[in-house]
Amino acid sequence: MKAMISAREVGAINNSTYRDINRHVDTLTASKQLKKLCDCGLLDKKGRGSATYYVITSQALENWPIAPTADVSTSKPRELDSKPRELDSKPRELDSKPRELDGKPRELDERQSGELGGKPGDLVPPELSKILNALGGKSKPGAILDAIVAPLKWKDLSISEVAGFVGRNQEYVRSNYMADLLRGDLVQLTIPDKPTDPNQKYRYKKPSKSQ
Repeated sequence: MKAMISAREVGAINNSTYRDINRHVDTLTASKQLKKLCDCGLLDKKGRGSATYYVITSQALENWPIAPTADVSTSKPRELDSKPRELDSKPRELDSKPRELDGKPRELDERQSGELGGKPGDLVPPELSKILNALGGKSKPGAILDAIVAPLKWKDLSISEVAGFVGRNQEYVRSNYMADLLRGDLVQLTIPDKPTDPNQKYRYKKPSKSQ
């Protein structure tokens, strides 16, 4: 069946192609099986010796028509020699000059908040950017705490989004800061009855007038 499909689609088939699509057979077996297809009236042998090839017969096409443009009875079959199609030895030239990246990191006030959990098109407020840009790698706990609370005053955020703002590990922020903020009633959960809900976020809680 593979041989017939190949002969129908390509226009002809030879021993080499037969072995390519039936990898478990050798040259002698391929010749025998192609001869059997000829004996059944499905293929017609052309050429001789190493140039032998087989075309599909009109008998085989009676109930298996091909596209009108592929007239195997008159058209010259595609060459099936062992020479592979020559590929352009010259590879596509890739620009060896990499895109220059601005070595200056993007300031937070230039980021779109879509990268940090906001809606596309929203920008981080300038006052928030100043707080976050001033936060270094070895900041004091108080500065980190302020940097955590600041974006929550802007909008509700998940723990991963908060951690992304302050550049700290998510679990570190949760255990060292968020737990204290919850106990201190400075923040609250958006889904308080399901603390582990995957859609859980934190919300800044404005202090009451009595505080």
